[in-house]
Formats: sequence, structure tokens, C-alpha cells
Amino acid sequence: MRYIAYLVYGVAVPKLVARILYRGWRETAEPERQREPGSSDVSSESKRAIELALDHLHRRGLSSVDVRPENLEMETASFRSLGGAKPHRDTNSFVFRYRRDRDRERVNRIYGTRLLTERSARAALAPLSSRANEAASRGDWYAAIDFGSGLTIGEIWSTDAGTGRWEYFNGPIMEPLLPGRRVLDLGANNGVMPMMMLRAGAREVVAFESSSEHIEAAEVVRRIFEWRDMREYPLRLRHGDMREILDQDLGEFDLVTALCSLYYLPKADMAAIVRHASTLAPGMVLQANVETPPAEALDATTGELRSSVPFLKRLLESNGFPNVSVHAPPGFSRPLLVAWRGKSGAQD
Repeated sequence: MRYIAYLVYGVAVPKLVARILYRGWRETAEPERQREPGSSDVSSESKRAIELALDHLHRRGLSSVDVRPENLEMETASFRSLGGAKPHRDTNSFVFRYRRDRDRERVNRIYGTRLLTERSARAALAPLSSRANEAASRGDWYAAIDFGSGLTIGEIWSTDAGTGRWEYFNGPIMEPLLPGRRVLDLGANNGVMPMMMLRAGAREVVAFESSSEHIEAAEVVRRIFEWRDMREYPLRLRHGDMREILDQDLGEFDLVTALCSLYYLPKADMAAIVRHASTLAPGMVLQANVETPPAEALDATTGELRSSVPFLKRLLESNGFPNVSVHAPPGFSRPLLVAWRGKSGAQD
């Protein structure tokens, strides 16, 4: 029921409202409006200061700011007058976001800044959306994303991956583990799972991803979530093979995660990574794939399935994480294994 409510009130209704409010804008590229006549040319430092000034007001819940050159104090990047600015208690409301959007478009037109707006966010997502559609036809795109307020990419209804998986399954299990924690994520894909962890309260996520295409997508995903949520997220993306953690000094972590990713490696490498993870963090979360495992996860000689729950459980128990709990609801193909070094879990 929780997931059905999310699909209805968190996705379907906001999509309908967004289409009405933004006059049916589709999730395809639409160019930003042209600069206004007489618009001001300012330095890149001043543009950044202007963007920060407007963001500061928006984070205070103010919208419909009087955006015009004579109202901006360039020395301090602050507005001389806030007369007419409208306060909002709920900065997640469509009304506030619509008015905030108008402010940002106005600033972009006057000063040539690059503040994200509903229009430019869709433009930024358009290449990813096209790529997602092409990949979906090949069966290799699955991490759909719901950015909130009706902005989505991919097959958002699926619980196999992306925000669908998080809302349906991963989130309720992992959210209690995350507030204030530093996380090492192995196999970040397009960044949606690290972003969900940060939105759930993780202090920082260092995320490894071997695909340059996914890294590029993750940068866009992070930027859009920061715009949507009006805050910065400490996501540290590392382009490289997850095995590189064996030779790097990344500091200490509170949790290491590998969500449908570790089992693509050979058995010996999997063991080495888990063993090393036990020296970095007191806890580790692995996600299995039991119904549609990738061909790479099957040992052709022994028939051993490295993405199975029994294999991953033994892997954790034999390499520094003896206390393993398995979360496997009936009919769900991607169980979670949450493991700890000691009986006291994250506090050991």
C-alpha cells in the first residue's frame, strides 16, 4: 500500500499538475528564453554571487522577488528591496516552485546566469531520456528516477531499480542506517541510489562507477536534485573500477554498499573487496539478484550463482561480516543483505 500511495500521490498526481501548470511541457529539450534587451553583462564571479543571493532568498521560502538590475546590490550580491516578495511555508508546494522558477528565469535573462529551471532541467535530462529509451529497447537501462513534482526519467513504475526500488524496498530498510553516516557505494550507475542515501540523511557518499556514460549522467542527476531540493549534496563521484578501493586511502566509512553490482566481478575479487570493506566500515549492504541474474554472475564451470542470497551471505560471513540479516519479501527479485562486523551493528 505504501508503494501504491507513492505511485498515485508522489508520481501520477504531480505529473498531472505539472502538465497543467507548465502548459503541457514535455520532458524534452526546450531552449531557455532569449536574453532581455538591455540585460547586464557581469563577470563569472558576479554571476555566481547573484545565483547564491537568489538561492538564499528561495531557501528562506521567499518568491516573486523584484528581480531587476537597479534592485541588486552588486557589491554584496543582495537585493536592496524585498517589497512584494511572497513568503511560503511550504517550499515543496507547486505554487512556490512555480514562482521560484519565474524568478530564476528572469535572473537568467537579465544576467546571463545558468540557474536551473523547470525548462532547462528538462533540457538537461533530454539526452539522458533519449539514451534511456534506446537502452530500454536493449534491456540494459533500468535505473529510473523520480525528481519530484512530476519530473521523471525512465520507467518509474518498475521496482527493479531506481527510485521505484528505493520507495518500494531499499528505502524502508536502509534509511535507518544512513543519518549522519559516511557511505562508500560501489557501482553507482547513474547516481540515483547514492542520491537517495544522501536525501535520507547520509553525511557523504563516495561513489565508484566504471562507466563514463553513467558518471556523466550522475553529475546531471546530482545537479537536478540539488536544484529541486534547494541544497547541496556531498556526492563524491569516482570514475573507476570498484577494485581500485583496494589500493586507495579513502579514509573510514560507516557503511559500504554494493547494490546489484558486486556480483559482476570474479569470485576472488568479490572476496577481496568484502574483506577490505570490513577494514573500512563496521557495516556492509549487498543486493542480490535471484530471478533475472546477469550472465556474468554465473560460473559456467561450477554452476555457482554469485548474485544469489546463499552465495552473498557466505561471502560476507567469511570475510569480516559475521552478522548478516537477509531481507527477501516474497516475489521480489532483489533481496538485501545487511551485514555487520559485530553484534552491536553500526555502533561497534
